[in-house]
Amino acid sequence: SRQCFAARVCNGRARCWLAKRRLENAQKLRNQERMKIALGVGKRELRTRIKVFVVWKTWAPQSKAANTIVRMCRCRIARDECRELARQKRENDAKIRACIGAKEFRIQKKWWGRCKQIWLWESRSRKIALFVKGTWALRHYRELARIKREQNAKIRRCIGSKEDRTKIRMWRGFKTLWIWRKQREAAQRAVDKADALLAALAYDKAYRSMKARAANWLCGRMVMLLARSAAARRRVADRHLKKRQRSLMLDFRRRQRRVYLSKFTDLLAAKGVASIRGLFPPKKQKKSFFSSKKKEEPVKEEEAPPPLKLLRYAPLSIVVEKGENLVAKDWSFRKANRTSDPYVVVKLDGKELGKTLVVDKSLNPVWSFALETEVLEEHLSSSVLEFEIRDKDLVGSDAMGSVELSYPFGEARWLDVQTTKDCKDATGRIFVGCRVGPIVERAEDLPVKKQKKSWFGSSSKKEKAPVVTKTAVVETETEEAVPVAQQRPEEEVDLPAMPTALSSSRAHRSREGLSSQYFEARRRVAKCGVLAWRSHDLGRGELVALASSADAVVLEAPFYGSEDVLLAAAALLAPAASTALTARRRSGKLLRSSKPPKLVLAGEARDLYLDRRAGAACGLLAARGRSTAICVHRARCSVGFGKALARGLVRKDLDTDTLRELALDGACLGPGALSCILEAVMLRTSERQAKPLTRFVLDGNSFNAPTLVGQLKALIGGPACPSNLSLAGCRLQGYAAYVIAAGLGGHNKVN
Repeated sequence: SRQCFAARVCNGRARCWLAKRRLENAQKLRNQERMKIALGVGKRELRTRIKVFVVWKTWAPQSKAANTIVRMCRCRIARDECRELARQKRENDAKIRACIGAKEFRIQKKWWGRCKQIWLWESRSRKIALFVKGTWALRHYRELARIKREQNAKIRRCIGSKEDRTKIRMWRGFKTLWIWRKQREAAQRAVDKADALLAALAYDKAYRSMKARAANWLCGRMVMLLARSAAARRRVADRHLKKRQRSLMLDFRRRQRRVYLSKFTDLLAAKGVASIRGLFPPKKQKKSFFSSKKKEEPVKEEEAPPPLKLLRYAPLSIVVEKGENLVAKDWSFRKANRTSDPYVVVKLDGKELGKTLVVDKSLNPVWSFALETEVLEEHLSSSVLEFEIRDKDLVGSDAMGSVELSYPFGEARWLDVQTTKDCKDATGRIFVGCRVGPIVERAEDLPVKKQKKSWFGSSSKKEKAPVVTKTAVVETETEEAVPVAQQRPEEEVDLPAMPTALSSSRAHRSREGLSSQYFEARRRVAKCGVLAWRSHDLGRGELVALASSADAVVLEAPFYGSEDVLLAAAALLAPAASTALTARRRSGKLLRSSKPPKLVLAGEARDLYLDRRAGAACGLLAARGRSTAICVHRARCSVGFGKALARGLVRKDLDTDTLRELALDGACLGPGALSCILEAVMLRTSERQAKPLTRFVLDGNSFNAPTLVGQLKALIGGPACPSNLSLAGCRLQGYAAYVIAAGLGGHNKVN
């Protein structure tokens, strides 16, 4: 074909004999080639191929012309698009000119044109220097750099270097802000017309169409800018959509946390109430008139139990070690990412014995699981051990195959995973085994008869008389005794040792051995009746003497801790000094106080934290009647402090008249401790027959649990209602107002 084309060219131009000769040779060669092809494929196939080639030769110029027309149309569209962009640019220039003035606009435009030209020169010279690496390119690059330096120097001389840098920064910032303002306006228009998702789709579609129309004319820089703007608009739309979804999810999680926290605090409060009520023995139910007239049933003799039967058990040691090449159940686009979360369920004769741990995202898991069980010897030969492999999912699980072992099981070995009804594509193998131990004889376990529970509590009418032997002794009708295992001992407090009344009085009869702090504290007690606590200042004998004559013992932060509370309780519980050493204000001598003093724990500090021992000491003071008031002001208390104080308020040796005030403002008690204290305040009046409190302060505590609100209602409407109940600054739910109002209504009806 090439030779024929060259011969035709020569014949057309020169019409020489050589050209004709070449044309003849080309014709001869073409005929020879056609004969060879005809002999190889046949004349019919040859004619078909020639026709196809002729058609293609005719169609090729037409396709080329059509492509040329298409390119011309595309160029026309691109030219129209370019004119539209130029019109928009003129409008924007007019807006900028109206903002900053025509003269300033011309200066900045000329300056921007020079900068752009220098930038183009610089980019071209850099390309030449990178690709050609010739001396001319380097010389040209240096010349352009020199021209750029001269231009910058001229501009700097005209307006100053600082002004030049300022204008560069202003121009860049103005350009960035202007571009982003346009993008924001376009995004806002799209959001106004439709939602964010449809707007993102519309932006994507518009960008693709514009790119297809302008790609033949616009340069790569313009295409890149269009792509950036479309991506920015898409990011803005996605940001609005994600922000809305994130706010909805956070709101849902916040509501769920509130519900769970309310349930948890209510559970803690109910547990505290149960712990306080457990201190009191259950009351004996009163017998009715009709039940007392019933004839007593005769005492039956206890029947001898049947002889126990010996059974033979075979212990089994089951091992599930590891697996290999298991089937992948978690699908992914990439085949390498397809994994499973396998675990094994061990079954013996269809009954589940145990499960291994779940190994996340592994097809070669290692479980290292061992299980001990036993089976009757007579059932051992027919036992079948099944290892079912499953894939753990978020909800439920998928089957991955199973392995079965029958007796004799044998040592641990590799076994292939078999397909099941739920898993037809099971693969791999697992290393499992079961060893049978020596036979063990053991007595048969007697079945325990379960008592049927009544729908209405304890069915006392249907209960039969207990079956006892003839030697049983019938006890007299007294109050039911609580088993020793269920009886809770009183709270034991390990208080520091204090001197007796005799030794303290001897120590105070003379001034020998007394400290100067003692006389200063004595003057303060005589003046205002308050013993300000400084445990390291006074001796224990001096503390006993002053505590018995003070109206209030005040421990103020940060000069005390739990140990000081124990020391103060020991001083108040110790036998008081003789009346010759105690004086009052009028006579000039220290006389013993007519009523027990108050114990005030005031102030807050970083290291101050009252523990269970301090609460037990305060409860012991309230039970023994050695303190008229226990006040805790803004001191942090533990849960053990509240529970120990509640146990002290309901002790068996409780003094029913002395304690008149209980203040726990700012103690930050938890729901468990707060419920214990509320229940103890009610039980000390109803069960121990103590007088109600005069003042009960619970400021700053949280009553978020429904149990706590119900206790408040019972306290206000019951006989234990104090004369003054303060709940200032407490956190209460909305429904608590109605509950407390109902309690107040009950209180008004009773009183």
